[in-house]
Amino acid sequence: MPGHDRGLAPWYAKIKARNGWYYENFTYPGRERSRGALHTSDRETAARAVKEDWQRLDRLAALEKDVAAGLIDKSRLTVRAQMTLLDASARYMEEHGDKLPSATTLKGYNAVLIEELGDATLLSAIDAKKAAELVGALEKRTRQAAGGKQAPLAEVTINHHLRHLRAVMRRAYRKWNVDCDPHGIVWEGEEGVMLPESDAEERMPTDEEVALIRDNLAADTIPIFDFSLEIGLRQANAYGLLKSQIAPDFSTMTLRVKSRKRDRRRGGISGKIKPVPLSVQAQEILRGVWNDHPTHVFSYICERNRAWIDPETKQRMTQREGERYPFTKSLLRDRWDDACEEAGVVGLTWHMLRAACATRLLDRGMPIDLVCFILGHSSTKITEKYLRGKERRAREWLDRVAGVASSLPPAVRQWLDQVAQNPATLTIEVRALIERALGIDGGTPAPNSPAVVANDGLDAQKAELAQTRHTRSTPQLKIVG
Repeated sequence: MPGHDRGLAPWYAKIKARNGWYYENFTYPGRERSRGALHTSDRETAARAVKEDWQRLDRLAALEKDVAAGLIDKSRLTVRAQMTLLDASARYMEEHGDKLPSATTLKGYNAVLIEELGDATLLSAIDAKKAAELVGALEKRTRQAAGGKQAPLAEVTINHHLRHLRAVMRRAYRKWNVDCDPHGIVWEGEEGVMLPESDAEERMPTDEEVALIRDNLAADTIPIFDFSLEIGLRQANAYGLLKSQIAPDFSTMTLRVKSRKRDRRRGGISGKIKPVPLSVQAQEILRGVWNDHPTHVFSYICERNRAWIDPETKQRMTQREGERYPFTKSLLRDRWDDACEEAGVVGLTWHMLRAACATRLLDRGMPIDLVCFILGHSSTKITEKYLRGKERRAREWLDRVAGVASSLPPAVRQWLDQVAQNPATLTIEVRALIERALGIDGGTPAPNSPAVVANDGLDAQKAELAQTRHTRSTPQLKIVG
């Protein structure tokens, strides 16, 4: 019976399935982790493929041991084929990259790597020194930032280029029998060629920055801005939001959760459809723009007559001054960049509104699993980065009030000591209460600020869970005197 061969039992643990398709996931002693698609939906076939891969690594390790001991002349070993970076990149895209949602991005990585390393460079010539030189060249490259200014590539962008190069070399070594050594390069870690990535949470928009950007937005852009900040909506979901995705009573909306994998059973569409609860503030925003456009929730007013040829359909497109049309990615980006430039705010992107929403929800004591549910994260591990930011801000606040906390009753000082052991229990409401008692300005957001999600859209079970966990995890504080 397929998938029940007892002889393959040890190899079943080295494979995993996603959307019905198997991939290998194991680490051979002394080598980097092997993780790649097996292109099969049969469990037994996948296990046999992993078994053969492991046995190949066994033979290779034995040969390397004999060569090191001088028992075998290295020149007598089977010679692997040579392949240029240009040919390897093209074959990688043909076999694997073009099937990914990030195909366009990977093509851009290929172009940059070929430009910096040379299209005639052999994969066998790419070693740790060559990879380090590549990092240095990428650090000198620039990108177009807000306001048309040039800015250096971010560390994460440079590392994405290196990860793509590593993926190409691994596939060439394992699948095509090409002479290269991806395992001989230390890619990550303190000794690796990849750059340390700065914590994205460190650059979080403040309430003042959010207010400045909002004040400099065009009037027809403010609703989509407020709505995205209120529920942490991704940019693509915001400008593409349809009326059909909104419940008749405005209590919930349905979104396709972002996914890096394409589900072949749904024709390549990625992500699952999930309901998202809407707060009272979000519902009011929707009602205010509901009649602006027949199909899309958010639209803008065309400022002048326009005509152009669509590059895909080759049809003539027109827009009339004063009429409303759905937002596009490029228009929303331009509106955002212009507002940031007018407000004098640097280094913020639209996606950071999502981070701001998550941070405010956590600051108000909402359990992390509910924040994960509202944002549509596949795991709370993704949401934890915002929780770490909350703990850091809580510790900064505790350090700030430590000098004046002597005026508080002993019970309150004892409670502050307990909070210092677990800063995640400190909510904005409790913080404001202590600040009022101490007579200091904490700079807390106004009570009517965005990101206060109502429980109306949550089912009864999750609402009850939120109340139970909040009561259990947050100490009850009463200031006397």
